[in-house]
Amino acid sequence: MEKQRIILIVLAVLLGVSLIILLVVFPGQKGQKDLTQGLLGGTEEKITFEKTPTEDWQNPENPIESPPLKESEIPADSIKLTVTKKGYSPETFEVQRGEKVVLTVINGDQGVHIFKFRDDVLSEVAIGVGSHDPIRAITFYAPEEPGEYEFFCHLPGHGETGIMVVR
Repeated sequence: MEKQRIILIVLAVLLGVSLIILLVVFPGQKGQKDLTQGLLGGTEEKITFEKTPTEDWQNPENPIESPPLKESEIPADSIKLTVTKKGYSPETFEVQRGEKVVLTVINGDQGVHIFKFRDDVLSEVAIGVGSHDPIRAITFYAPEEPGEYEFFCHLPGHGETGIMVVR
């Protein structure tokens, strides 16, 4: 009986840790079906999070990902990247130092991808896309320091990478 209780406690802790990881990797949004729902057995209960995308996603002072966008909602001045398990297309894009950048990430397959930069100066720039929300955007300022800034898919086992060149 004691052994069963210990096993249940360990399973509960593992489930809790797994949920926390899912909630960090796949942040939800108000009024929209959440990616974690399918992973939680199709429950209809809505899970909400403290940091949810707002209408202010176009503010470069506070880079947060947009809510899911339709193709027709992609800003005209946006740099568009398509991501699949094979990589990013285009693999490289160029911006001017300090310029406002509107970046749109488009999921080109049925997988989940998380766009991030390796450099700490761009640590707040991240976009998650999946099959239920395949297009998202973010607005940020390019670094003042010219150079090459590598971006990648932040999911374990994914090797997609690219370069943002700052002139």
